[in-house]
Amino acid sequence: MIRLFKIELHKIKGNTAFWIILGLYTILFMPLAFALDGILDSFSININGQEQPSLSDALLQGFSVFNFPHIWQNLAYM
Repeated sequence: MIRLFKIELHKIKGNTAFWIILGLYTILFMPLAFALDGILDSFSININGQEQPSLSDALLQGFSVFNFPHIWQNLAYM
């Protein structure tokens, strides 16, 4: 099994596109997670001129990317 990992590492070692995509993913992961959480909290629904609860309260029942104990599943999914 270790031999197979070494073969795969040897294949991607010189692949510039892989390293660029990996770097972008690493750099943009946390800002995207915080942006998703902020977007879900910022939407509000206006019905007949009355402010209704935010989208996360109305549709997702208070869902947040960073709520425990489901933070690990949410971040792993992202």
